[in-house]
Amino acid sequence: MKWYVTLALLVLCSSCTPTEKRTEAPKTQSDKKRVVTPYLRPDQVYAFNGTFYAGKGSKNPELAVSSYLKADIAGLRVTQNGASIYINVKVLKEIPKDSYIKVEFPDPNNPSAPYVNGIDYKSGDKGYKFTSPSDISGLKIGKDYKIKISVLKTKDSTKPVDVLVQAFRSYVDTTKPGRPVTLSEYLDTK
Repeated sequence: MKWYVTLALLVLCSSCTPTEKRTEAPKTQSDKKRVVTPYLRPDQVYAFNGTFYAGKGSKNPELAVSSYLKADIAGLRVTQNGASIYINVKVLKEIPKDSYIKVEFPDPNNPSAPYVNGIDYKSGDKGYKFTSPSDISGLKIGKDYKIKISVLKTKDSTKPVDVLVQAFRSYVDTTKPGRPVTLSEYLDTK
């Protein structure tokens, strides 16, 4: 019987990678207060909601609504290499034909030069999922940031037809080089 247990442990340990940190399930009620986020494998992505969610007593920023768009959720996606900002929006009513939807994600290290992304609007589109084009450094846990979405008549327009500004709260720290620090890891070091 003991050799079965030893064999099972060897098989489990051989599947671990050097960067992976395993955690044990809480054994008592007091242990449940301490949550440790495991190190991410290269194929893993964690999403952190930084906007209001009903029924949980959320103090996160409210979801924004404009004439044409409504935010569903915004926050951060964390990988082994860094963090990127995301937002999901619904189209509330038909946007004018040939419009361009421009998204500006904050750059905490250079607020005057946001990361820019966008898409040509196609009639009938029901919503969009936007992600910042690169990993964002300089994010601080507990700080609010803003994403700006502008509906433009054309890609080259400077005057928007509609603007949605969505604030979100960061639960990730990317102020130091290397892997982002998540909220549970941050609290664990305090």
